[in-house]
Amino acid sequence: MNDPCIFCVQEQYNGMLIYDVLARDGDTGNNGIVDYSFIYNGEQTQETPEFKINRVTGVISANIVYDRERVPRYVVSCCIDFL
Repeated sequence: MNDPCIFCVQEQYNGMLIYDVLARDGDTGNNGIVDYSFIYNGEQTQETPEFKINRVTGVISANIVYDRERVPRYVVSCCIDFL
């Protein structure tokens, strides 16, 4: 999926599930491990001011309560490393 657009509810609670990223490596064992992160300010991280991602499961959750009147759109870049 290239450049997906994900919609979430306004005024959700901090920690609410936003999206579940899924990637699969064709290898098995230690060679089949997938590591999820964001690219934020040029660095790989599991947390931005607005979102957090579980590096093992790929679950993205809210790090704030969103307010569409204040910020109508957020853009985040996910990074998937196949170890």
